[in-house]
Amino acid sequence: MTKRLQIQEELIIDDLEVLKVISDPLRVRIVELISVTNRNGQLCTVKQLAEKLDMPPTKLYYHINLLEKHGLIEIAETEVVSGIVEKRYQVAAYRMRVSASIIETHDITKDEQVELALNSVQGVIDSTMDDLRQSIAYLIAQDEQDNPVEQVAVLVSRENLRLTRAQAEELQAKMEKLVDEYKTLDPTSEEDPLIFGLTIALNPNYHLGPDEKGGRRVKLS
Repeated sequence: MTKRLQIQEELIIDDLEVLKVISDPLRVRIVELISVTNRNGQLCTVKQLAEKLDMPPTKLYYHINLLEKHGLIEIAETEVVSGIVEKRYQVAAYRMRVSASIIETHDITKDEQVELALNSVQGVIDSTMDDLRQSIAYLIAQDEQDNPVEQVAVLVSRENLRLTRAQAEELQAKMEKLVDEYKTLDPTSEEDPLIFGLTIALNPNYHLGPDEKGGRRVKLS
């Protein structure tokens, strides 16, 4: 059965339960892997996800069902393989944003707000580290097989910028515009394109700013 749906470019999350579902680091990784597969014009099975995540498929079904139930992924195709129904998934949207009003419209404690925010960030960090780990392992394996890969430089940078709120918003808008520009590029050279991971974190470091008495805020442990 084929039920391929048009994938949205962006999904706004304004439901607290959906936010809790996508705040789990493993589920963030699952959605990301399905999204990458979809951008390559293909669908993704649980078996393929399990291979990429190096874990048994049985440990993924609970998370897959939750993501599907809350509309974050969708069954695009089903096929009977050896008497078993194989489901192939696609994401509901390539990019997800949390509505700024979601906290204001739900009864949620400060501790829960912090936990949700940290879980979301942890999911991004885990995905980045997993990609780097697997890429490095791949390069080493190719070298051992005397089949070295032409390496591309990795850009890793962290800066503390002194910006006004207006300047920070301007920088964010420029970064989003630049990323969108490169997302729509169609590789036309003879060289096979690579999948590049791009992780961006632009966050206000409140704990490093001056307090009302002219001192420095204390970093919480």
